[in-house]
Amino acid sequence: MRLGLRIRTSVATAATALLAIAAPVAGASAATTPAASGAPSLQPPAFTFVPPTVGPLSVDIGKTIINGQVTDPGLHVLMPPITMPPMNWSPRG
Repeated sequence: MRLGLRIRTSVATAATALLAIAAPVAGASAATTPAASGAPSLQPPAFTFVPPTVGPLSVDIGKTIINGQVTDPGLHVLMPPITMPPMNWSPRG
């Protein structure tokens, strides 16, 4: 009796394994419809570059002293902030 129970259990296990393997394979051959996303765009993408803003720059150059004499009083340079507009680029296709 025990041997018969083992055989039935083995057959049931084998059948379950075959069904588990066959189910995805059967579904793989089914016809699928493509997603309705419309026609693909043939235009290349446009690019936009936003340049960074450069804030005020200043440089101080000290006076020049040679042999105890001031030969140059020094220099102070101030550059105001600069902002450029975004640049758009579209490749020619």
